[in-house]
Amino acid sequence: MNVHSPYRWIVVRFTWTGLLSLFFVSGFTQDGYEHHRVESWDAQVGWFATGMQPRRLYPRAFHFYEIGISRSHIRYGGHHGPVSLIHHFAVGYHGREENLWSVSAGSSVQLWMVHLGANGVLYTDGHSANFKLRPQFGLGGGRVRAYFAFQIPTIYNRRLDPLRRAYWAAGVRWGIPFSRERTDL
Repeated sequence: MNVHSPYRWIVVRFTWTGLLSLFFVSGFTQDGYEHHRVESWDAQVGWFATGMQPRRLYPRAFHFYEIGISRSHIRYGGHHGPVSLIHHFAVGYHGREENLWSVSAGSSVQLWMVHLGANGVLYTDGHSANFKLRPQFGLGGGRVRAYFAFQIPTIYNRRLDPLRRAYWAAGVRWGIPFSRERTDL
């Protein structure tokens, strides 16, 4: 674009107008809202499935039922919805012909209904183990979260070959609060 072009001034004018309006809107809408923070401990109950690739060799998914505990830091107020930071630890069980356990620990951030997180998951049958990193994203509201995750294999054992090829996971978690503390800001 030419420096002396008339379009340059139009772009500059709209950019400054937009930035100023964003500044004033975000600055003046904060005062009308109540600001508070909630810290809670929740018991977690959930279900998730892992799928394998290629499907012709591993036609079924593993279904795990899990139970765990989580710590939530939720902040309310302002022109945005609640913002949460959630840390959790869970143990899952798949008890079909294989006696498989999963142990996961991780954190997630939730804004409005969208959450992003990362977990470390250890799958074991008592003799062998596979460890996976699991970035996840999903939707949630209140105490229920549904998620989809990619499982990145890191350390694996050939004895658990079907779990080594489990590249995705999808699940649902319910939180049951047993300790909740509200603080006004």
